[in-house]
Amino acid sequence: LAPEHPFPTAVDDSVDALLYLSSNAEDLGLDISRIALSGFSAGANLAFTVPLRLKYHTKKILGSPQDEEDMSRWPTTSELLSTYKDVEIVSIVAWYPLLDWTESRASKKRHSVKPEKALPKFFTDLFDHSYHPWPDMKGNHASPYASPALANDGMIKHGIPNDIQMFLCEYDMLLHEGQIFSDRLENLDK
Repeated sequence: LAPEHPFPTAVDDSVDALLYLSSNAEDLGLDISRIALSGFSAGANLAFTVPLRLKYHTKKILGSPQDEEDMSRWPTTSELLSTYKDVEIVSIVAWYPLLDWTESRASKKRHSVKPEKALPKFFTDLFDHSYHPWPDMKGNHASPYASPALANDGMIKHGIPNDIQMFLCEYDMLLHEGQIFSDRLENLDK
């Protein structure tokens, strides 16, 4: 739980949850060949980052970051990976995802249709500092596991499904980055 366990804990915990479901699919009666991920805001961020992280750990997809030192995993991961059965994430449904941590909230607010309707700085600072505290000395804000909009084309092509529904809010400060990412996904030759 944030803020005691900031990024990448939420991403890694979510990957561990999918690995657990994969390893116990038969007992749980799950069809792991048809998984959909969904979330709102930070949860929508996870709906995009978790498949990228999962694919990196299980298949070493083309163009994945190689420096794992700053992205340490929980001890259970190696055990779960040993019994991993291929999880097929077929769909993402995301509501107003945060997709680029490298752009400041002030810049996001300037891109807003109605900046006066954006969340107050107090709340965005609280949310941001809890999940991904500043300063970002290790450059984690630019990690594709934090900022899926910064993932290279290879990671996106092989890491996230083709079926994506993204809901963006007209007055939300995340609208602009959502539109840019949506355009990128539509124009990406998958």
